[in-house]
Amino acid sequence: MTLDPNLVVYMLSFLLVNSGAILLLNSIQNLPAPHNISKQYFVYSFVFSLISYIGFISRVWLPLPLSVLITNLFYLLSGYSVYYGLRWRYHLPCPVQIWYFFVMHLVLFSLIQVALALREDEFLLGLRIQLLSANLGFVFFLVLQLLWRHKDNHHRGELVLFYAVCYVVISIVVLHFFYYWKTVPSYYMGWSFVVQITIVFALLGGFYALFLNDLSLKYYADAIRDGMTGLHNRQYFCNAIAQRQFSDAAASATCIIMCDLDKFKEINDQFGHACGDEVIIAFAQTLQEHIRKQDLCARYGGEEFIVLLGATELLEALAIAERMRQATSDIQLAAPFSAVRITASFGVAETKNSTQLNTLLPDLIKAADASLYQAKAAGRNRVCAAAQPL
Repeated sequence: MTLDPNLVVYMLSFLLVNSGAILLLNSIQNLPAPHNISKQYFVYSFVFSLISYIGFISRVWLPLPLSVLITNLFYLLSGYSVYYGLRWRYHLPCPVQIWYFFVMHLVLFSLIQVALALREDEFLLGLRIQLLSANLGFVFFLVLQLLWRHKDNHHRGELVLFYAVCYVVISIVVLHFFYYWKTVPSYYMGWSFVVQITIVFALLGGFYALFLNDLSLKYYADAIRDGMTGLHNRQYFCNAIAQRQFSDAAASATCIIMCDLDKFKEINDQFGHACGDEVIIAFAQTLQEHIRKQDLCARYGGEEFIVLLGATELLEALAIAERMRQATSDIQLAAPFSAVRITASFGVAETKNSTQLNTLLPDLIKAADASLYQAKAAGRNRVCAAAQPL
């Protein structure tokens, strides 16, 4: 069998574009673990597509049924790779039933295509093309459904991928009906390769947008959190208050708690910095366990932490700080630091004008810090409050 020279040009172009897509996707690094696994599935999609077209070209020297088997099997595998990559991304389990369906679909589809290729006939060729379009369209419809069910309108990368898969599904449907309009196989195959090159670009753009958005969100999350404790950092705390909206109902009072580990330098000097790190982590976890949904806790610097208590009067804030203090005293570190005893001091300040919190924040922090130093001066391991609300 000989191939039309124009088709050879189209196929070589497709192979080059596909190879470039594989290299570009593999160049994306530092993704979170589940997203990195998704990326590998998406890379496999382009790899399988590449093998499929090598199988198509190989019909020049391979028996037609074998070439058809390679072409159709790996082309369908490329679609399923996108589907399973998304399942990994969304932390969806893959029950045995889904794997059975996946394997049975591949086996039955491949056997039918091989059976139709045992006789070289124009009608059977058209039937093979239509079966491939229908099955690939079905797989990408599953992909589209998965994206729709888990779409996040705030994640622009997912929206770009959703539109890219929409383009893939529409292209497959158009090609399906285009075959009946132009029945000359070589003419159809030429247009088919051109459209499939655009599909590769669309999917590559979708995947790239998805992962660039993931990296952007990851770097943003790293920038606003303290690497040791996982709490928000000082910069995020101040920015969050600047952007926070307070309703009149929730604006009666807001409190700030400043807290600091007692004799932390002595712990570092006596037990080492590894122990000091464990103390800071344990203290941060204790604070996080005692705040509510509307509160915000951040590492302010060193062994000092800050807590914003939204819609909270001073007496309630003092009770929360006291619970934090008691819980801190009860912290038991794991060996070899089990002998270390941890205490902390707390300073509380209140404002009655929550709607002006952004303006009052520096003075509120100063008042809470002064109360903290008052607690330190009074013997540590206690809670003190500012005398007057701001």
